[in-house]
Amino acid sequence: FCSNEIVVNEELFRREPTPANFSKLFQAWWPYYFSRERESQARTYLAGLELVPEPFLHQGKLFRDEFKTRGVPDSLSVLLINGEFDSITPPQVFDQNPLLNRLETKRVIISNAGHFPWIENQRAVENALTGELQNC
Repeated sequence: FCSNEIVVNEELFRREPTPANFSKLFQAWWPYYFSRERESQARTYLAGLELVPEPFLHQGKLFRDEFKTRGVPDSLSVLLINGEFDSITPPQVFDQNPLLNRLETKRVIISNAGHFPWIENQRAVENALTGELQNC
């Protein structure tokens, strides 16, 4: 899902890693992060937030093999929340994951949401979390 706008802004950000250039890059990603119905709402919400580029600059260090999970203990409950229209990690990628196909995993798919369901449908995410915590 690499548009020309993403490529151009990523090259600009890599040359000049400023918050302003990171904001341009992040805005190019928005159609992939949010559902079409919620994109303008998300833009309004995020307009007032300061975007910090450092995690993006260091992402290669964050995804080293020694930090990847080798499995989830059977005794650990897992709540997996996905946006219905998440094109970054679509709900379908978890359908066949043996680590998550077990009794202790509960999946909640948030309707009309993309990659950031907690922004697009805060109430639904809050209800999912509250319900799960009440069952602990």
